[in-house]
Amino acid sequence: GPGDSGNFFVDYFSISTLGDATDFGDCAFQKRIGGANSSTSRAFFVGGYDVDDSQANTIECLTYHSKGRGAFWGDLTYSGAYNEAGAGSATRAITNQSGVTIDFFNPATEGNATDFGDKSVDRDTACMSSNDTRALIWAGSPGNASQMVNVVDYITMASAGNATDFGDCTKCTNKTGVASTVRSVHGGGNNYPAGNINTIEYNTISSTGDSSDFGDLTAA
Repeated sequence: GPGDSGNFFVDYFSISTLGDATDFGDCAFQKRIGGANSSTSRAFFVGGYDVDDSQANTIECLTYHSKGRGAFWGDLTYSGAYNEAGAGSATRAITNQSGVTIDFFNPATEGNATDFGDKSVDRDTACMSSNDTRALIWAGSPGNASQMVNVVDYITMASAGNATDFGDCTKCTNKTGVASTVRSVHGGGNNYPAGNINTIEYNTISSTGDSSDFGDLTAA
């Protein structure tokens, strides 16, 4: 951002201390509406659209302990991905494209991504989160907002293969989420035609089933 304009800037803040963000450095590539992923030592920016508005397939890396400019890491198996979501474990970083494709790459070893499998439902703007065992893929839409789905899929991180139905959540696009070792928690998004929502939902990652209400965001 902002808007549809790409820029290079990277900020950081200390999770344990309240306060404003501080400049970290610059991205290796000027892109917009790509996706992100991380390990305990590295941040990764994937996909998106470049300054010529062409779909990008690059993965770039920044190292947390060393401020500065990002570096090329490898390529995805596909190009582009609108608001792509990510999840990960110590040995696998998971990404999912607009459509059905799920990719993974090793966050410890520089190189290209490999096909992991397919989502159970064709959709973009899906959200992800994970613990070390499972990644959950939430909601999204295969086309325009009126086609949004309420499907939650899951994959087993250690075993490449297609996603399996986990349960249902609130229909919406552009959710965002996080996870602990026990729960996947997702909030916000846009529920067409009602508009932006402030709902937060959760699932217990080890037990398949529909999502439950967690509470509300401070704003839709």
